[in-house]
Amino acid sequence: MLIFVPAVALPEVGWVDMVPVTLVVVLIAVIIAAVTDVRWFTIHNALTLPLLASGLVYHAVVSNGLGLASSIGGALFGASIFAVFYLIGGMGAGDVKMMAGIGAWVGWPLILSVLVATTLAGAVYGLVLIAAFGRSGNRSGERVIEAAVRRDDRRRRLVPYGAMMMVGVVVTTARLWTSDGFLNAYP
Repeated sequence: MLIFVPAVALPEVGWVDMVPVTLVVVLIAVIIAAVTDVRWFTIHNALTLPLLASGLVYHAVVSNGLGLASSIGGALFGASIFAVFYLIGGMGAGDVKMMAGIGAWVGWPLILSVLVATTLAGAVYGLVLIAAFGRSGNRSGERVIEAAVRRDDRRRRLVPYGAMMMVGVVVTTARLWTSDGFLNAYP
């Protein structure tokens, strides 16, 4: 069930005259995450934890609690999928917390679309890295991310998932934008 929430009026944006608050918050957050992850291969708790908490509070307050279940579901689903990759050493904890924060804001079922688009973007980026630089697996048993971040050639080895999450949010937004339900899609 999608709930219409207050939106922000944007001056002179043409045919789209309102953008949901949820979308604005998530886009700003993923842009910040993308920049820090591409630059330093980290997504800071100062971004992820307030994003998660504010998403839950926002949906609890704005929808009189009705959107809170969707927000919790989105946060848990987003975090749980990425936590699997974190546990096997293929992703950082910041990525998991960021996806939980995105899930808290977009809720269920939109987080599923964001996850699919993010995962596809990451897979394509990874294949490009392999094609360009060859396979560079770590067989020492050390956590892959911890080892790779310390290496000088880390740009050839790592996928900055903050940037892939930005792609996922933008692709999901574009898909919704071209549909009839754009303004009502973001909770």
